[in-house]
Amino acid sequence: MFKAIAKNSLLFALIILFMIIDPIVNSELNYWLQDLFNIASADEVSFVLVIRFLVIGFLIWILKRVIVYTSSVTQSYIVCKVKNDVKLNMFRRLVKLDSSKLFEHDDSGKFLSFFTNDINLLEQKYLNAVFGLISGVFSLVIMGAAFLRMNMMLGAFIVAFGMVSMLVPICFTKMLNAKNYKYSYEMSRFTLQLKEYLEAYPTIKNYAIEKEIEKKFCEANSRTKTSKFDYEASLVLSNNIGSMLSWFMQFMAVGIGLLLVTRGEILIGTVIAARSFSSDLAMPMQTIITNLNSIKSVKTVVTKMEKLALVAEEEVPSEIVDRKNGVTVEFKDLTVEYEGRAVVDGLSFVFEQGKKYLIVGKNGCGKSTMFKTLKKRIPAYSGDILINGKSFGNITNEELSLNVSYLNEKVSLFSGKVVDNITLYRQPDKLRFCDAIQKAQINIDLNRDILDGGVNISSGEQRRIEVARSLINSVDFIVFDEVISTLDIETAYEIEKMILDYSDKTIVFISHNFSGLLMKEYDEILYMSDGKIVAHGHYNDIIKNSHFKRLLKIKFGDLIDD
Repeated sequence: MFKAIAKNSLLFALIILFMIIDPIVNSELNYWLQDLFNIASADEVSFVLVIRFLVIGFLIWILKRVIVYTSSVTQSYIVCKVKNDVKLNMFRRLVKLDSSKLFEHDDSGKFLSFFTNDINLLEQKYLNAVFGLISGVFSLVIMGAAFLRMNMMLGAFIVAFGMVSMLVPICFTKMLNAKNYKYSYEMSRFTLQLKEYLEAYPTIKNYAIEKEIEKKFCEANSRTKTSKFDYEASLVLSNNIGSMLSWFMQFMAVGIGLLLVTRGEILIGTVIAARSFSSDLAMPMQTIITNLNSIKSVKTVVTKMEKLALVAEEEVPSEIVDRKNGVTVEFKDLTVEYEGRAVVDGLSFVFEQGKKYLIVGKNGCGKSTMFKTLKKRIPAYSGDILINGKSFGNITNEELSLNVSYLNEKVSLFSGKVVDNITLYRQPDKLRFCDAIQKAQINIDLNRDILDGGVNISSGEQRRIEVARSLINSVDFIVFDEVISTLDIETAYEIEKMILDYSDKTIVFISHNFSGLLMKEYDEILYMSDGKIVAHGHYNDIIKNSHFKRLLKIKFGDLIDD
């Protein structure tokens, strides 16, 4: 936050200059009022002198409006720029996260809340409040000194009362802080819940649970609304107490001033100026209180932002993987536990460059988990995974993505053209792009618009788009995790055969829906159970394993010979 402000230090200094000039001009206007009314109430009034004073006052007022306008525009520009820089910096950090960090901390809802709600709170309740607080302090000091210079006794009494009255609403700070934290928390929960409902829309319609989901939505919406109202009501109460004390200060200035007039100590012009000074001082005193409460009330939001920034801390420089001779991935005694159960249990295996592997086994046996760990989607593990001898823990996401690609059954599509979803907004080499399109067998118009979620693109074409992405990326090691699980038999066969034709790639194909006609095309088939590789080898060897043979019997029936 402060780094973003520091980037605009020159503009910030200009605003500070305006904040100093503005109360000086205000003080001159008040002195002008004093002289004008003293002249107008004198026994002999000079019409020309009054006109001259009115012209001078008008010019000072015009100068004040120019200063206020220029200062406001500059402040708005800085606030917008700082807000933009903060969001951009957070997003840059976010996209550099290991996937595990995002899912481990349940921060997806918090990040969404930050970009949609918290950033607006920071603008309204923090950035604007900081500028208001600084402006208020300058106004209080400069106009307070000018008031004392005009009349020491009257100025001292009013300024002293104003300073004491400022302390009263500060008592609300702790309560406001707690209520604003609750609102931010409820807003994060609401955002995450709404995201889940939108993603689960087909399920909602399939089971006709609209009323149940509406009830849950209303409960979450009500909690958010109540927490926001509690915060706003408390803030309004605090601000109104400050306003009441500020008005009373002006009332006292007029009352005491009139008493001094009756005693002949001051003229009526001084009373008018004193009332104006009190009004001008009441505003910064009130804004100081309001802005101080506002800043403190979003302290928890600022802390939350700082924690998210720490979660999204940029990666340290990584080791570079030498890919001249392809990519070999070695799992060394890898163990991944979940709720006390070893999903992957001491697994060791080497996937060699250029070979084709089929991995089969029951759900939950660790097939996907081992490769999700490789792609840093699972944070807690023991053992290691080496990529060409380099520990994957010392490799950044960017470097890892240049060596290993992981495709699963869910294809993430962006709204826009098919070609943009293949290139992912990059500018690949034209020959490489054409080669990827040909090998992935993309048969749809590349300029076709993809709707939200890819609802107008078939499952088979979605898989082909995902395959083309990996080919453009020129990775040597590609994992296909259940990419054909939802496809019809013929399309699944075509995609599996197409993948096996990539002679220069290391292919790991995880599937329950593999084709019996292609099993012999794999260099090795791995059968997994309870987090371990129970058997592996070429089809002609592993078919002798009773567990694997039983699996094939269940899948293909009597087509498998005894």
